[in-house]
Amino acid sequence: MSTKEIIEKWNEDWDNGIRKHLIIDDVLERYDFTHIQKTIVGEGIGIGGQNQHWKYIDNVVGNRNDSNEYSKEVKTPDLFMMACIIFVHSYVILPRQWEATGKIWELLQPRSVIRVKCNLYPATFKIREHENHTDYDFSHKAAILYLNTCDGYTKLEDGTKVDSVENRLLLFDAGNSHCSSTCTNKKARFNINFNYF
Repeated sequence: MSTKEIIEKWNEDWDNGIRKHLIIDDVLERYDFTHIQKTIVGEGIGIGGQNQHWKYIDNVVGNRNDSNEYSKEVKTPDLFMMACIIFVHSYVILPRQWEATGKIWELLQPRSVIRVKCNLYPATFKIREHENHTDYDFSHKAAILYLNTCDGYTKLEDGTKVDSVENRLLLFDAGNSHCSSTCTNKKARFNINFNYF
């Protein structure tokens, strides 16, 4: 089966109440993947240039209060991340990055997009797992596209660890608890998180 057919089958299972995760390696053609990778990561993070979309986040997993706003409490003060929002609440925030992800959307065939967020987790001396969280407090589809290979991972609610492998796509229900991690063997771990229906 082609990658598109595999994802179509996963979508059909989802619609029928079967909500298992799916891992697809080499999800995109090399040219299409490299285009996304260079658009998001660039040739390196630095001052100036095309990479000014990254924002510093001093708490990897924010804590939401009753008003659904992030609290200022930081549970892991020594961990931080960089992130950029490409799309949220029906708005394209970063058009160039949004356009670069077009090939993923052709495969996913979403009915509605909730958010597209890029993550940069700096390396640590030993692997650190971030806190368990849900992306939103309702069942919805998520796809994580891993932009580089490193020893970091995503851990799902059932304990499955999905290694960060370049051009790997993880499909799962991000309304279920999961967590990310740091890496030790690269300067940073990069991925794109697509939340959608």
